[in-house]
Amino acid sequence: MRTIPIRLQIEPLKWKKHEYEKYPGYEGEYFNLLFDKLLEDNVMVFIVIIPDFINVYKTNYERDIFLNDIKSLFKTYPNVRVLNYNSPDKFDLSNTRYFRDGKFGKANSHLSYYGAEIFNKMLCNDIEKLITIK
Repeated sequence: MRTIPIRLQIEPLKWKKHEYEKYPGYEGEYFNLLFDKLLEDNVMVFIVIIPDFINVYKTNYERDIFLNDIKSLFKTYPNVRVLNYNSPDKFDLSNTRYFRDGKFGKANSHLSYYGAEIFNKMLCNDIEKLITIK
């Protein structure tokens, strides 16, 4: 299946910005139980925040609040690492070849096959650096 890159859009005058639903959301209590059990079982956990196309990145304008919540939530779990790729500094969010879709006002976007390949290589390299094999 061939992926056709999306085009960079001109920012519309009006578009829906999506607010971040603060933790604990719907699954909060179960989420804590899961991570308590993973810690108890000594399981290394990676929370991966995947990249969004730049228009979606701008749409989710409260992403800093989300990141702060995630970091504070996992501060008590020494077995958890948060890997954030949804940043123009970490991943080229404006590269249309990396994404299948993504519009202003849309809450998420998807990586293209090519973008997923680039992302997976980055993720594997970063995880490899974080783990030690004894």
